[in-house]
Amino acid sequence: VSQRVAALEDVGEIALGADSGARPGTTIADVATVRSVEVPADTRLRVNGEPAIGLNVTKLSDATTVQVVEDVRAELEDSLDELPGDVRAATIFDQGEPISEAIAGIVREGALGILFAVLVIFAFLRSIRATVVAAISIPISLAIALIVLWQQGFTLNVLTLGALTVAVGRVVDDSIVVIENVYRHLVDGDPPIEAAFTGAKEVLPAITASTLTTVAVFLPIAFVGGIAEQLFAPFALTVVIALLASLLVAVTIVPYFASRSLRQEHGHDEQQVGRLERGYGRVLDWALGHRWVTVAVGVLIMVVSIVPLFVINQNLFDQSGSDVAQVSVQMPAGSTLDDTEREVGDITRMLEKEDFVDSATAQAGIPVDPFAPAGSVPADPSQGSVIVVFAKDVPEDVNDQIESRLEQYDGPADAVLGQAGGPGAATGSDQVSIQLAADDPDMLRQAAEQVATAMREVSGLTEVESDVAGERRELRLEPNQAALSRAGLTTRSFAEQLAILTRGKELGSVEVKGGEAGLRLAPASPGVLDRAALLGYRLVTPGGGDVGVGDVASVEPVTTVQTINRADGRRSATITATASSDDLAGVQADLDERIDELDLPDGVTRETGGALEDLQETFKSILYAMFAAIALVYLVTVATFRSLLKPLILLLSIPLSLSGAFAGLLITGTSLSLPALIGMLMLIGIVVTNAIVMLDLVERHRENGMTANEALRAGATRRLRPVLMTALATMGALLPLALELGGATGGGFIGAPLGIVVIGGLFSSTLLTLVIVPALYSLTARFTRPRQGRLVAEQLAAAAARREA
Repeated sequence: VSQRVAALEDVGEIALGADSGARPGTTIADVATVRSVEVPADTRLRVNGEPAIGLNVTKLSDATTVQVVEDVRAELEDSLDELPGDVRAATIFDQGEPISEAIAGIVREGALGILFAVLVIFAFLRSIRATVVAAISIPISLAIALIVLWQQGFTLNVLTLGALTVAVGRVVDDSIVVIENVYRHLVDGDPPIEAAFTGAKEVLPAITASTLTTVAVFLPIAFVGGIAEQLFAPFALTVVIALLASLLVAVTIVPYFASRSLRQEHGHDEQQVGRLERGYGRVLDWALGHRWVTVAVGVLIMVVSIVPLFVINQNLFDQSGSDVAQVSVQMPAGSTLDDTEREVGDITRMLEKEDFVDSATAQAGIPVDPFAPAGSVPADPSQGSVIVVFAKDVPEDVNDQIESRLEQYDGPADAVLGQAGGPGAATGSDQVSIQLAADDPDMLRQAAEQVATAMREVSGLTEVESDVAGERRELRLEPNQAALSRAGLTTRSFAEQLAILTRGKELGSVEVKGGEAGLRLAPASPGVLDRAALLGYRLVTPGGGDVGVGDVASVEPVTTVQTINRADGRRSATITATASSDDLAGVQADLDERIDELDLPDGVTRETGGALEDLQETFKSILYAMFAAIALVYLVTVATFRSLLKPLILLLSIPLSLSGAFAGLLITGTSLSLPALIGMLMLIGIVVTNAIVMLDLVERHRENGMTANEALRAGATRRLRPVLMTALATMGALLPLALELGGATGGGFIGAPLGIVVIGGLFSSTLLTLVIVPALYSLTARFTRPRQGRLVAEQLAAAAARREA
């Protein structure tokens, strides 16, 4: 440091060139004083009451968060060894830790899901060998998916790992259907090789169609756009790869291992299966005997299932408890950095008394543009913030406790609580904004005040701020053009000289001992500048004389807004708030109602943005994706059953699943969010597979000459066990995700809402599909023929014609 100061003082020996207007031999030291100074900071940071320097690290787009965090920690530890002993480092916010915990939790939940799925298989087959053969498809399918993801350049993150975990229950479904059918042939006395070949061949069309329907459901996600595409495109791709791999394994590897490891069972499980099928057969006989009543009950259930939709909270993502909270502090206009630091410190000390607070970071002075690089833009001295990091055991009403503590503050600042993703990070999913536009600034200010007041009255909105609400005092200069001309000055030269006198000027940098140093021409009188001081400044005229600022301009103190924004050429104002409620749709309805009641000035227009706009656009995109998915499923089933009417019966499973999905959300208190909607999109493909597996065998029985009801009784009871096994295996695999048994916090983003929807929907659709779909199929049987019915009829007609001839 001493070398650096000495080198800066040597700068004064630099000679001024002749072109500068100075006498030959003149140096900088003759006309100025050169000294080393500290540039005063426009922000001040304290961590747990101690002065600190904040460091925000932002990763590149192609970098891995966890790896970047580990590398930064390693570099920080090495750097601390070179600093004085009393310098310490404290982590305020670390995105790597929650991501690592989420990934570990998802891995644990995936392992539990595999265990639950295997237990379901064993509970039905009661054979360790058959269970192992069926379960082997899980690791092989996931391994194939991992290889493809690695080749495509995807990383293992919350989304891809969550997709693999969700796929655990579904990838085993095809293998379950195959091994169950093979096992039945073994029980009937077929040799292992013949049982494996025949059993796989019989169900090949059904499992192919069921897998393709599920794959088709995920295709529209690639075209929904917006947040849904960004978040769930890797998720969808991962599931699709795993499902296609599971189909390949089910028709190749599973039959091979079944032929090598399974033995003839000779009626081993006939008693167990017989009880299950006889009980279902009685229910099915009643449904087929009361078809209209059964179908009417199904329609009633579908209608009633819509009721919870009007009471379930709706938002983009469940507002789960955050480990960090932020208190925004706004001081009165004209407050100094010392004033703000004092009040922020008082608020911080109040919050530190709470047991749930682990650490508190106080900042006085907030950059005007929070997204600009540190130090590149000035900071507003009248704004501050307190970042509160919670301890491990956080009470559920932590936000209420913080707000209660803030109500006890009686200082001049306005302190409001809002969620924070960390210093300088915006959550985005909970930000609500209203943008106003007008030609008249006074009308715009009036409208902004009205809207801000209305937003403060909406329950569930906090931290209401307006970008025109803040004011500041400034000195406004009005140059006198006639006086400037008499002095030989122009408006430009007047402004340039005044800027140097009041703010100084950056002159570049020089290389000195110890590194590079910036050169800055200091202002005439550093510190607070008032009107009298400004009027006393003297400006140099071209003739070598000088003139006072007051002689060529008028100076008056005024109060003005801090920022001026424009949208499409009109003055605009944005009022923002943080949604603290889990029901973003309810907040939107309440906000729209209150704003509609306002008597806004004529000519003022408004637009809703932020989370409310994202909610509407995302829900609309997912709705379109669902319709597209249903259309694709219909096309696949039309190709499978070679009928236009029968696939419509299969699609009945979709609305039947909604009753369980909505009931699951209502019972668990989970919001209808984007992950929940993705779960409903998955349901479209999953629930249809059960109906396909069942009706495929029914169709084959009809092809062999059975009546519709006979085919239903034979086919539905025969496929009862694989339908139940696949449904329960999928629900069992998703249960750890839905209950977050692995302890994943970030995993709940995918696991909990999505898992609850799929489990609830699959539960209801399975039970109802086994009863209502056969009844409806029976009602429409007279309008349809078996898949080969038309061909057989044509052959019989031709034969009859030949006999007559």
